[in-house]
Amino acid sequence: MYLPLLKRTASLLSVGLAVMVIISSCRTTIRETTDSTPEDSTRVPNEQLTLQQRTVYNLLVWLKDHPDQADERSCFTMDGVDVTELDTLCLRQHLHELRATGLFATSYFTALEKEFGQMQAQIKEEGYAASKDYDRYFNSQDPPAFEETIDQLEAVGTTSLFGDEAFVSIPFLNPRYTLTYKLRKENGTWKISHIL
Repeated sequence: MYLPLLKRTASLLSVGLAVMVIISSCRTTIRETTDSTPEDSTRVPNEQLTLQQRTVYNLLVWLKDHPDQADERSCFTMDGVDVTELDTLCLRQHLHELRATGLFATSYFTALEKEFGQMQAQIKEEGYAASKDYDRYFNSQDPPAFEETIDQLEAVGTTSLFGDEAFVSIPFLNPRYTLTYKLRKENGTWKISHIL
């Protein structure tokens, strides 16, 4: 009675394992290091970080050291959870500060400007726009602490490289989720293009 079930389970497991091997062979995991360190941090990054992971590390340190510059919500007039007005001068300054970090790809700014434009159009049409109810840099409503994220990046972060695109993934156990940063190589530098 149980023998056919065991054979079928074993067969499914071997197929699943074969698919995982094929997928992992399609990815290139690399370990490159660089000597650059974030200006404001006293923490020294792990020397084993890839160039792509180093970009994410620098982002995390910048977010920790510049919480006001990282959050665009100070540019919004809010009514509860709704945005009723955008301060366009404040948003321009916010985007300027993000650009000055050198951490973000052109496509990141294109998407952010599009998002702000859609919010502005929605406010004009409906009188309000929905605000983001999560931390954009952690893609979470309950983001982990910066130090915990850096520790996880250094301990178990992975890099998957696809030509001029890469994904840096940071797994968390409590709560269980994986934070993934998509990066693009621009002018020889790895920059964050999207946060998944």
